[in-house]
Amino acid sequence: MAYNFKAGTLSTNGLVVTLGVTAEKELGLIQINNANDWINRLNKNSYTTGPTGAWKSEWLSVYRYLTYTDTGTCFIGGTGSTGSYTSYSLTNTPLHNTALVDMDVVFDAGNTFSAGAAKNIAQSRQDCIALIGNKSDLTSITSTYVTSGGITNDFGITANNSEFTSFIAGRRQLDLKTIYAAWKSEYIITNFSADVAGVMAKNSYLTDISTVIAGIGSTKTINNVINLTQQLSDTDALNLNNNNINPVRQFAGLGTYLMGNKTFKNDTTSALNSLSVTLTINYIKRNLRTILSEYLFAPNNATTRNAVSSRVNSFLNNLYIFSPAGGSSYSVICDSTNNTTASTDLVVDVQLTLATAVTTITLNIVNSEDLTTITSYTVR
Repeated sequence: MAYNFKAGTLSTNGLVVTLGVTAEKELGLIQINNANDWINRLNKNSYTTGPTGAWKSEWLSVYRYLTYTDTGTCFIGGTGSTGSYTSYSLTNTPLHNTALVDMDVVFDAGNTFSAGAAKNIAQSRQDCIALIGNKSDLTSITSTYVTSGGITNDFGITANNSEFTSFIAGRRQLDLKTIYAAWKSEYIITNFSADVAGVMAKNSYLTDISTVIAGIGSTKTINNVINLTQQLSDTDALNLNNNNINPVRQFAGLGTYLMGNKTFKNDTTSALNSLSVTLTINYIKRNLRTILSEYLFAPNNATTRNAVSSRVNSFLNNLYIFSPAGGSSYSVICDSTNNTTASTDLVVDVQLTLATAVTTITLNIVNSEDLTTITSYTVR
């Protein structure tokens, strides 16, 4: 079933103050549901020739996300030196508040503080993923890229072992005139964080949240790429993947794709090392929290436990990933075996076995006469 994917980004350059109405400025939060609504914000505020000033790149990041689908929602959180929401800091914004807004991902807008804020939001909430792109062309991409300081230098934040952060390696040149006709012809360099969130939103609408993998799902292409500022080699892509960084690559005649599916968990034995798995688990966590909240103060008896089990089973059973084609499985236990008559706590144990996605394909061509390998090539 189609899913309304939710993404957020934090403005540190006054985007909420510039384009928000009074109530949004006071709250420090704007909600935008499609690209046309976002353009209309400019026109209503007399920016008919496009965004200007410090908030220009932030506006473009939101716009790029919204252009992939008409069903994805974008939340813009506010912080900065002007406006009535200045009590918020980079570690305490509306996007940090799980009771105020649900999010699947939070992406950086490519400016100072944005990447660190995205990481902080996701790590604080622990129910969404921060998508963070590199701010400059990558250098010295070796097998020890992360330990040599690549994250700090090129992505703008200190590395941490976390399933709530996903690094996107790639920057591209973008022609503004092809995106918004009223602007003068101009090229800019931007990272892919918003685009990856947009591809996720597109895939979630076409299929189901549990099948969403940027660059691998029903639609793969990253849009409006004039050219990449840095073409990654096969070796570069391998080294980045080995360091839990997702490379973006461009293929002649095919398009531009995210060639990775990793968080920065840094644990190859953990399923949370996979972006698609963590995204699905976060979605499950948010929904199960909502379901269970309905049973607060209910008696811990067989009737309540049966009702809870039925609701949880029904929700999980409707996810594609738990269908035969999805290849995953689950079990729900909420009965007398994990709930005692002496306890007022209702205990629900959910066990998940989640299939991971294919992210590399190796082609071996062998001479059948002498079994020698003619060629071997890995697509990643």
